[in-house]
Amino acid sequence: MLKILLIAQGAKWWEVALETMEKYGATFARRFFSRGFRKTWEYTGVWLYTNWLGVPALKKPLDLWIYQEIMWETRPQVLVESGSGKGGSALFFASIFDLIGEGRVVTIDVQDMASRTLTHPRITTIVGSSVSDDVVRQVREIVGRQSAMVSLDSDHSASHVLREMELYSQFVSVGNYMVVEDTGIRGPGPGKAVREFLRHRSDFVQDRTREKFMVTSCHGGFLKRISAGRCWLGPW
Repeated sequence: MLKILLIAQGAKWWEVALETMEKYGATFARRFFSRGFRKTWEYTGVWLYTNWLGVPALKKPLDLWIYQEIMWETRPQVLVESGSGKGGSALFFASIFDLIGEGRVVTIDVQDMASRTLTHPRITTIVGSSVSDDVVRQVREIVGRQSAMVSLDSDHSASHVLREMELYSQFVSVGNYMVVEDTGIRGPGPGKAVREFLRHRSDFVQDRTREKFMVTSCHGGFLKRISAGRCWLGPW
């Protein structure tokens, strides 16, 4: 009723938002902004025309900001990404590594699109299923004993994401992150996979502080490794 009254009086949307925050508190306001942005982002198709240095990058801009904060704080030597798309997010990660001064990106996709647009020396592209034995072997050879973080953004079925989490969690070093994208998808998707994974793994915890901007595709998906557990220790 408040929203309808304000709009009827000619109030702008941000005036409605501020009045809503004052009247209903931070919890409601968080949902208001998050859902409003999601509808704008998804339904208008603007995400299809969002680029990093001219290359399509499908991740939400505020999530990319959080990625760079994590990368700066934890300094992973390798970032492993599943779901390359056309390579914009891999190029973003490589650009952050350029600023940091070290780091390498390994990006995986079943389609060979990223290698056609990416020529950055810090990026290695792998074509194939992220859950195949051959691809995991290639990643293992690259990561070795280096510190690493992981970003999962490929096939969004719950079974696939859970398998990815089981396979790639071994590469995440203590204190670093495995980020699961698109956890808000309805039905048996990434969110369900995260819940199932955490039921059996005490070496990862959800870091909700990484959702500080309210608008994210990774609700509950910023998973921080807090103990060694099943870490890959590399070849001896």
